[in-house]
Amino acid sequence: YWVLGIAGFLFIRGKLTLKKQEWLQAAEVGLAQRIGGELSLPELGNHVLGFLATYLGAQAAAIFVDEGESFRRSASFAVPESSPVPERVKPGDGLLGQAIKDGRPFVLQSVPDGYLYFGSSFGQSAPARLLIAPVKVDERVNAVMEFGFTDEIGPTSTQLFEQVSQSIGVAVRSAKYRTRLHELLEETRRQTEELQRQSEELRAANEELEQQTRALEASQSRLELQQSSPRRGQPKKS
Repeated sequence: YWVLGIAGFLFIRGKLTLKKQEWLQAAEVGLAQRIGGELSLPELGNHVLGFLATYLGAQAAAIFVDEGESFRRSASFAVPESSPVPERVKPGDGLLGQAIKDGRPFVLQSVPDGYLYFGSSFGQSAPARLLIAPVKVDERVNAVMEFGFTDEIGPTSTQLFEQVSQSIGVAVRSAKYRTRLHELLEETRRQTEELQRQSEELRAANEELEQQTRALEASQSRLELQQSSPRRGQPKKS
């Protein structure tokens, strides 16, 4: 009986481990499909939050992206505009700032009053628990995500964020590079248009100056002609 019991326990544990690995792998594959392509930061944030919130059963979510001295909210999921979610957070400032500073995900089992809530036109409600997860690439946090739950949060959810952090971090970095490149291209286009405008103004000014120069030369020629005409009309001295 002991042998059968141990064998059964090991079999069940192996099946559960395999099921968990399949669940994690399916999440990674599904997320990779959602964040592929040339997405802007808001689009990327919406895709990430929409997929993970649905996959994990979260009722609300938000993502903040690094902008140097602070992290700016880039997207949210099922969060009303009136919800007290900050637009920016700094490392070490509050729960999100602490996750940025520590660089690791954590679960908050008791949500402070007025911290975050979700809702629709039918009403609003506050989550019972929070999962806050930083996103890292090359050992540097470049985004942080916050998810609100009404049910228990299992350890597998935290493990999932640890596995997908790198891929989300790379996607965030790529989106920031594309945004910066677009800004540089727009700036170059504006500078080119400004140079063309200044070139047109300079050409018009040169043409006007040439016209004025020709007018002055013609006026000078007429003046010299008028000055020489009386001398030609005077009689010669004997």
